[in-house]
Amino acid sequence: SIAGGSNILELGSGDVSTRLLSRHYNMFSIEDNIDFIGKYRSKYIHTPLVSGWYDINAIRDKLPKHYKLLLIDGPRGSRKTTVEDIQRNFNIDKCTIIVDDTNRSENKRLFIGLSNLFPHRKSEIISCHEKSFGIIYFQ
Repeated sequence: SIAGGSNILELGSGDVSTRLLSRHYNMFSIEDNIDFIGKYRSKYIHTPLVSGWYDINAIRDKLPKHYKLLLIDGPRGSRKTTVEDIQRNFNIDKCTIIVDDTNRSENKRLFIGLSNLFPHRKSEIISCHEKSFGIIYFQ
């Protein structure tokens, strides 16, 4: 479990995740869609997409140094997030990782690839109706 008030970093903000989690946690939301900026109680970090992915160099100094959860739910568009994107740009060694929408094949591949980086950690996919998400637990 993640203590209330802990930092959470999310890639792509959403109507459900950001709205609910920001009530109990210190949210940081990397978001390319200007329509989502300021929608909920999160510290939004607006960044344009460069070659279909977040311009990390433009926002690196705005990211929290530590976070207990990395929630991957973006960016939208044709270029999908890769294991290398996550490894290169985020400190994932000491946080829980959630990959949303693992019912989509590209997100399931990302989840499996990230899980393979941490074979000693428990990981699972949770399904509800037509949707699913994957969790790679820390601890």
